[in-house]
Amino acid sequence: MSSQVEKVKRTKTNKLSALLQSVNRLLSDKVRELNRQLEYRDERVSELMAAHEIVKQEAERHSALVTSLRQRVADCETRHKGLEGAASHSEQQLVTLQAEYREAKQHILQLEAQIRLITSAVSDCLLVFHILSYIASTISKVWELA
Repeated sequence: MSSQVEKVKRTKTNKLSALLQSVNRLLSDKVRELNRQLEYRDERVSELMAAHEIVKQEAERHSALVTSLRQRVADCETRHKGLEGAASHSEQQLVTLQAEYREAKQHILQLEAQIRLITSAVSDCLLVFHILSYIASTISKVWELA
């Protein structure tokens, strides 16, 4: 009877060992998959951060250009007011300045629209970055639990 009990114990031990090996393989596969996902997300975060920096620099350039154009518009408005007093001498200059003013104003509107688009893209990039950071943190916690 004792040998039969030992045989049953060995069988259960062998089954348990096989089950543990299977679980260990599955966990190892999952860890490898999570590592691949983490590497991919790290690369994606790096790409998004680089894209964010580029968009940020472009927004700064556009902002500087808008500031410059606003100054030009202000200069044009000042010159326009001065020319109104001498309109009899400079009717052609007045027409030219008005055209420059309209073009500069239109350009400002276009640049402001681009800035809104860039700002939206930056916000989207930041949101994706935060989501990826949260995912990376969650994966890290899963590793700690494993």
